Amino acid sequence: MIEDIVFPEKEILEISFLNRDDFYSIILKNTEYLIVGGDKDIKSNLIGIKSSKEVYYLSTDDNKISYISKNIDIFLSELLLFDKYVTEKALELPENPNDMQLFEFAYEFKKEILKLDKNAFLDSNTYWSEIYEEMEYGIL
Repeated sequence: MIEDIVFPEKEILEISFLNRDDFYSIILKNTEYLIVGGDKDIKSNLIGIKSSKEVYYLSTDDNKISYISKNIDIFLSELLLFDKYVTEKALELPENPNDMQLFEFAYEFKKEILKLDKNAFLDSNTYWSEIYEEMEYGIL
């Protein structure tokens, strides 16, 4: 259950989590989501959980909904994996990596995420697909 979840205290991918007492619900595109966090700077970008337990990245400004993970436990594991990956593995990259090095770096991360959730890259609009693309271009 969500009450048993330990949320990261630090921001990862600019995502911060609310205190349990601050969780709230919204309805977006006729679906209810429990809001547990969001983008630290863009308050209209939220992390929401559907009643089916799936986690989504919600942009209330443009009503965009992007799949993140099949449940909050897996999402938190993915976030921690990302954090570890970019702090440890990124050290192995040269100062100015070329396109192939960036591709390999991102692809290795993608393989690790897929071990946690085979739907993480179901289409180009998933949360992790967008993160993967940014990694490929060296933005993250």
